[in-house]
Amino acid sequence: MSKQVRKIIHIDMDCFFAAIEMRDRDLPSSIPIAVGGLDGRGVVATCNYAARRYGVRSAMPVAHARRLCPSLCVISPDMSKYREESLAIRSIFRRFTELVEPVSLDEAYLDVTGARHCGGSATHIAYQIRYLIWRERRLTASAGVGPNKLIAKLASDWCKPNGQFTVPPQEVSGFVELLPIERLRGVGPVLREKLHQLGIFTAGELRRLPLHELTQRFGKMGVSLYKQAHGMDDRPVHAHRERKQMSHEQTFPMDLTTWSMVEAELQRMAGELLVDIARADRLDQVYQVVIRMRSAHFETRQKMCRTEQFSLDVVMSMAKQLFNECGEAVRLIGVGVIFAKAAGGRIC
Repeated sequence: MSKQVRKIIHIDMDCFFAAIEMRDRDLPSSIPIAVGGLDGRGVVATCNYAARRYGVRSAMPVAHARRLCPSLCVISPDMSKYREESLAIRSIFRRFTELVEPVSLDEAYLDVTGARHCGGSATHIAYQIRYLIWRERRLTASAGVGPNKLIAKLASDWCKPNGQFTVPPQEVSGFVELLPIERLRGVGPVLREKLHQLGIFTAGELRRLPLHELTQRFGKMGVSLYKQAHGMDDRPVHAHRERKQMSHEQTFPMDLTTWSMVEAELQRMAGELLVDIARADRLDQVYQVVIRMRSAHFETRQKMCRTEQFSLDVVMSMAKQLFNECGEAVRLIGVGVIFAKAAGGRIC
């Protein structure tokens, strides 16, 4: 008996926080807008597409965003409003399936494998959901449809904003084949460079390497690379999944030899993490901040601090102490948080 093919939808709201403010303030889409000021240093949480044309991006310091776009309209975030909007949109999802896994306030996976709506067509269900979001909430969403979470997520990036793309099971191989390797989960600058040195620039080229060779070269990450290159992903959609922690970690191709070099990289990474925490609506649940550094000689040091909120000032203070304790160049930096309900956990 053949295994039932899954039908997974990934919904990603278009510049969610900014779109809500544009709607509520009746602002035209031509005005560059950013929602920012998540902490004292002022980080952009999101921005509209008019601002992105100037190079403004999420996690960017507001001061830098203003230099790129002097006419930028910066709006302070209203998390309670965004939370209510997210709940209203999730209620639309649940008209079609109870298997809804929110990734953040503006993003979710839906498993509609057994749904009877729209004749059981995941593509038509996604269209209907996007139509209802626009009709009832006056917001736009992009959607991807595929046989697993990996493909659905990649597909939702294909036609942004306010677009939709479906990858049927028989087209997965061709869809993945031409993807640049940096589009695969876990492929950062260092791993990308290693793969480029092997002559691998696309997922299709990555398929040339057998599983045992990828595992030998990259350990557990080799297994992940193999599965992604072949469009495989057996992760289920969890209706009640809640992350215990969040972290960003990066290995650098060149050693960071001075505090100013570490500070620049860490400010970017911490800004990205801050935005992820906000999008997950967990700013008030941070219990501990964790900083990790690995020296050029592979000695790892870690510092933890209990705190009621994630602050870039706290992160920088902790990191500077840790860098001084390392006493040498740094090759890897990790910054993460443990949430209150998971205080006994460890950073990834």
